[in-house]
Amino acid sequence: MVTGFFAAALLAANVVTAPHVQAELVAERDALAPGANWVALRLAPEAGWHTYYREPGDVGLPTSLKWSLPDGYAAGEIQWPAPETFHLGEETSYGYSRETLHLVEITVPASAIGIEATLAAQASWLVCADTCIPGKAQLTLTLPVRSAPGAASAWAAAFAQARSQIPRPAFSPAPDARSPALTGPPAAEPSLWLALVLALLGGLTLNLMPCVFPVLSIKAVSVMEARGKEHNHQRGHALAYTAGVVLSTLAAGGAILALRAMGQALGWGFQLQSPVFVAVIAYLLFALGLSMSGLVQFGTSVMGVGQSLTVRGGYAGTFFTGVLAVVVASPCTAPFMGSALGFALTQPAVVALAVFAALGLGLALPFLLIGFVPALARLLPRPGVWMETFKQAMAFPLYLTVAWLIWVLARQTGVDAVPVVLAGLVMIAIASWLMAHASLVGRALRYAALAVAIGLLFAPVFAPVGAASAATVAAKTAPTDEPYSDARLAELRAQGRPVFVNLTADWCLTCKFNERAALATDAVRDAMAQHGVVVLKGDWTRSDPAITRVLERFNRAGVPLYLLYGPSGEPAVLPQLLTPEAVVEEIARI
Repeated sequence: MVTGFFAAALLAANVVTAPHVQAELVAERDALAPGANWVALRLAPEAGWHTYYREPGDVGLPTSLKWSLPDGYAAGEIQWPAPETFHLGEETSYGYSRETLHLVEITVPASAIGIEATLAAQASWLVCADTCIPGKAQLTLTLPVRSAPGAASAWAAAFAQARSQIPRPAFSPAPDARSPALTGPPAAEPSLWLALVLALLGGLTLNLMPCVFPVLSIKAVSVMEARGKEHNHQRGHALAYTAGVVLSTLAAGGAILALRAMGQALGWGFQLQSPVFVAVIAYLLFALGLSMSGLVQFGTSVMGVGQSLTVRGGYAGTFFTGVLAVVVASPCTAPFMGSALGFALTQPAVVALAVFAALGLGLALPFLLIGFVPALARLLPRPGVWMETFKQAMAFPLYLTVAWLIWVLARQTGVDAVPVVLAGLVMIAIASWLMAHASLVGRALRYAALAVAIGLLFAPVFAPVGAASAATVAAKTAPTDEPYSDARLAELRAQGRPVFVNLTADWCLTCKFNERAALATDAVRDAMAQHGVVVLKGDWTRSDPAITRVLERFNRAGVPLYLLYGPSGEPAVLPQLLTPEAVVEEIARI
């Protein structure tokens, strides 16, 4: 924070005195020059009041600037000094109780030399003590433009002090060469060919992950039923399944790229951050389970359109099984995937989609090989009466997946949405039962049950998400862990404390496996306690732009991401599949 620089500026700026805070634009030099120039929003709260950091914490709103600049000028993002921490009951927030400069880089065109420039900005903030008061002001700063940088202004020392206090988390660029980053350059990116190989291996490894197993069971049944049929038949189904997987992966990649271009902070598995999507998949897998159990046979009615696509005969059913495989694979991140998809999201669309296609090809590869290599197909057991029993047994992984999805939904929205979605499952079961009755009354009741189920589908949208989030923080975080925030990481790094960053999500099965098999073990917890490691846990169950920025900085498209910071220097990036021995060894190394 900046203190002791309340002297009047020599530049033409307007000072606004708002309730409990003073605001103005100030400049580091007394003139602008072509290229980069530094100005700042100065906010000075009254004693006992404070404004907020870019990540305000549990309460508060960040300060913002909306610029109106001459033609050819451009303004960068605010560079934020490290904030203070404020506690009110169980709530924690981050902000500034003293005079603070919010630095902004202004780019000036060469054509502006000799022309006086007026920089205007609409500043908005929230200032709080026992109560909170929103504030805003229209601020201006007029400066000459010269061919060379101007002399240091009366605010130059304040700029230097503010610049020295800007934290350098791993993803944050330095505002200029005089504020060196604490964590060094960004992580190295793989080449395109290496990214394609990693994506292929990552997709292949996904077949071993528990999230894909329910759909693989469906595909396994169809493959064994095709045992002994003509090779053309087997190859056709292998190609149909591969097409479903690859095209779905491309669609998911295209959606991510398009939404990111629109400003959304998204990555692999982003759709599972939506409670409605989670409920949709739970309904679909439940219907699939009913069919595989032999309790109902869906036809081509509205109720059975989506489900029948995956269980019907022919290439269409095989294609949509591939689609479903991609949908249910999204909770998992396999080894090799993180680097490949992280690279993809930094590249042009054509390159990025090539990486996503390689991921899909890897996921489909086992069944593609079975279809085209007769020797592999002959290793499969011959079809027989036992196949019906096997098919029914494979419904139970689907039911378990439905139970897990409902747990994820509860973590996202709170328990109030759970009985509503369970009621939707009951409506699906009723509609399925009524399908066996072809009467007019039975048909009407079937569609009525379907309509109720669809209506209940959207209940998670209206659940008390805010209250649920606060209520479940303690359940999501171990007693010794702290919620991740940029400010807390910067504070611990400034103190030279070792820090373990765990970026996770409730729907990420890989994350949950690692937490139980490695991070929650006595060996790892004892090692962290012995070396004073602070654990920061970032929850990406619902979209969080701050966590997405960290993922991007380390070229990752999704969770998990594990970072281990020593007292100084670069963080170690741990593997996506952890063992207690590997974590303890890395802690000892730092």
